[in-house]
Amino acid sequence: MTDGRTQRRSDYRAEVSYPVWYRPLPAFSDTKASWHTSTTQDLSAGGMFFPVDAEVDLWSGESELLEIQLFLPTGPIFLLARPVRQVDTGNGNKAAAVQFVSLAPGDKEKTARVVLSGGLERSHA
Repeated sequence: MTDGRTQRRSDYRAEVSYPVWYRPLPAFSDTKASWHTSTTQDLSAGGMFFPVDAEVDLWSGESELLEIQLFLPTGPIFLLARPVRQVDTGNGNKAAAVQFVSLAPGDKEKTARVVLSGGLERSHA
């Protein structure tokens, strides 16, 4: 998904599709938001880009983080991510780029291996 803009990420990314559950993590409340489902459009060991539900406002000020469950072939990974960009994809739809801010070191390594193998498979297809 390169479009000529300067890329600021330090991890290899691949256009791979894996199931994602996400919800805003309230900053000032113990109340948990409902889970939303999506699928990655691209993924790296440091972040991902994925469609988000139109009613989810990532910039409301009530939450600075997303709680995410990412379902990789090696098993689910649980993490916290910070939204860094939201894009209007047309027809009232939107997508978000997030940066992973909290995940286990072993999970980052697992994600990197899955991304690398997914990127290699796509380049040889």
